[in-house]
Amino acid sequence: MIKEVTHNSSMIKGSRYDEVSRSLVITFNNDSEYSYSDIDPETYEKFISEESTGRAFNQHVKSRVGTKIEK
Repeated sequence: MIKEVTHNSSMIKGSRYDEVSRSLVITFNNDSEYSYSDIDPETYEKFISEESTGRAFNQHVKSRVGTKIEK
């Protein structure tokens, strides 16, 4: 199942999380997209539950290697 979330953030526009492949795609406000692999469900829940999406990204996702998705 893929979960899509629209974020009200100065940094992040939206995200998609695939529970099966454990991948997280983040769309930034400049329309660039990055895919992050091996994101466990607990990390994803922390990411979408924080009051500040940018802070949550910095704390839970940024340290992982993301792959830019070319459009």
